[in-house]
Amino acid sequence: MKKLLFLGAILCVTLKLNAQTQVGGSTSPIYISDQKVGIGLNIPQAQLSLGSWGVGNSGPSGGVQLRLGGEFNTGTNVYGKKLLIEGYDNDGSLTYPIYFMDENSNVDFWIRNRPAENGVPHMFFAGNIGIRTNNPIAPLHIVSGNQKYSAILAQADEESFQFYVKTLTSQPVNVETFRLGLKHQNDENNGFISFYRGGSSCGGFLGFSTFGQERVRIQSNGYVGIGTDTPDYLLDVAGTMRAKEIKVNLNDGPDYVFEDDYDLKSLDEVDQFIKDRKHLPGIPSAKQMEKDGVGLA
Repeated sequence: MKKLLFLGAILCVTLKLNAQTQVGGSTSPIYISDQKVGIGLNIPQAQLSLGSWGVGNSGPSGGVQLRLGGEFNTGTNVYGKKLLIEGYDNDGSLTYPIYFMDENSNVDFWIRNRPAENGVPHMFFAGNIGIRTNNPIAPLHIVSGNQKYSAILAQADEESFQFYVKTLTSQPVNVETFRLGLKHQNDENNGFISFYRGGSSCGGFLGFSTFGQERVRIQSNGYVGIGTDTPDYLLDVAGTMRAKEIKVNLNDGPDYVFEDDYDLKSLDEVDQFIKDRKHLPGIPSAKQMEKDGVGLA
């Protein structure tokens, strides 16, 4: 008889666990449903679900939910057997989820702190770390959007000064796409390096600025411009240059003019050349100098 009573008790408990059962009063209810326990939740979705009254599938009401064990649905996929922490607004909308997922999901840790844009999590850990992307393709992958700071890399004791990375835009072609520099609060009129995209997927170039104005440009062909953003030579300086010494390498020195077989013009021929052309032989005219400059060599 005792064995029968014991088996009957086990059967009753089992039946109650498979159906929804409320334990306690309305202010702090405990629900048992389908072998799952909910504290403050009338429809527990994990082996143990804890939350404020009305959170979950019971109706719109603000609160927080904690699930331990079991599977849970994130909207498109079912993950499980770890930990889920969710927060809800008063209208029942999901706003603050933290997911610890199993290996099958290819995700270890997921954080989305409101406001999320288009449902994209703000942090996503899956071997690679994604910030504002759920598909990180590098150890640290940050998606900021155009005209936004991607990262503050360092901050001085005086908090107003910050070393930053900024995304500008990738359209149209040949425009500044990224910026790395120093700013004071929101003022970027300090030094920064500009990264320009080229005409296609390659061919970009660099700009170096001080006081918010570009001073040096390195084109994709290697030409360097100082004071000009359209250099036509390996080094193109649009302004006065001062040097302690300038050395010019010559491939062919003019000593051949002293050889016996060199056809040296007579003074009369030089005089006639000057009268006809208004400049010395071997020396460019003033007009040509203005147009092409004068080679030191």
